[in-house]
This record gives sequence, structure tokens and C-alpha cells, in this order.
Amino acid sequence: MTQTRSWTEKIYAFSGALLGGVLLIALLGVVLSSLGYGIIWTN
Repeated sequence: MTQTRSWTEKIYAFSGALLGGVLLIALLGVVLSSLGYGIIWTN
């Protein structure tokens, strides 16, 4: 039982960190793309 609990805790922690990372990357991606497209089109 302890092993399954630790597994679920690991999965929850991993998915939480993954979700946070994805959201952060998505936010950065939106900012960078909005800035980057202007730079790309001018060049």
C-alpha cells in the first residue's frame, strides 16, 4: 500500500511539475513568438 501511495504521489508531483513547466513554456512561447515574428518579418 505504501508503494502504491508513493507511486501516486510521484505521479501527482511529476504531472504537477510538468503542467507548470508546460504553462510556463507556453507563456514564454507566446511572448517570444509575438516578439520574434516582428523581428523575422522585418528581416
